[in-house]
Amino acid sequence: MQLAIFDLDHTLIPFDSDKAWNQFLIDIDAVEEEHYRENNERFYQDYLNADLDIRAYQRFACEIL
Repeated sequence: MQLAIFDLDHTLIPFDSDKAWNQFLIDIDAVEEEHYRENNERFYQDYLNADLDIRAYQRFACEIL
């Protein structure tokens, strides 16, 4: 069996899916806008700078649950 793993972001879709999902949650008023917008941008910048604390991001991403 062969397995192919790839990231959709900036390949099959022209944007970052995590950042877009979080923006969608803001747009539908599912989360508190200021808190989510600030953290979404901060985590995205950390990701771009190869400095993402994945555990902190996962706590943030799961807050809505």
